[in-house]
Amino acid sequence: MVFFSPQLEISVLAALLAVASQFVQTKFGNRKEMLRHQGEMKKKQDKMKKLVQSNNPGAKKEIEELEKEMLESLNMVMKMSTRTMIYSMAIFLPAFFLLGVFYSDAVISLPVPIPWFAEGLSLVNPFTWFSLYTQTNWTGWYVLNSLVFSLVILAPLTKFLEKRKEGVKVAAAS
Repeated sequence: MVFFSPQLEISVLAALLAVASQFVQTKFGNRKEMLRHQGEMKKKQDKMKKLVQSNNPGAKKEIEELEKEMLESLNMVMKMSTRTMIYSMAIFLPAFFLLGVFYSDAVISLPVPIPWFAEGLSLVNPFTWFSLYTQTNWTGWYVLNSLVFSLVILAPLTKFLEKRKEGVKVAAAS
């Protein structure tokens, strides 16, 4: 059930889904908290590496304590990720199902040739690993559009809005 053209419709849907994805990540995932936990885990890993190399008799006990703390941080990160993933799946699974139903037969001509793995690639000869493709199906077109939209438009916009929000908080605190 194509209304205009598969290229245009899939592009619009990819843009809408990218926005929805950013909304879900912003609303249900606390990015700063996750980054904080990941930073703490990295520091603890570095400390554990130093303790493993040291000859300190209390190092083993300290390593065990660090492992417990890392496990707690990892648990928090996993809880936040799982919550975001569940909400995202509620949006993306029906969307991909409908895209597959409506556009399963669509063959989309690409505006520029895209390199991808070749059909008859030989592991010995790296020159046969990739081939340029001029057409794709709905999945390839969706992936290309969502990558471009997320990287070129949404990532800078999200960073701008975060910095602006931090600036407002700093100004309000002054």
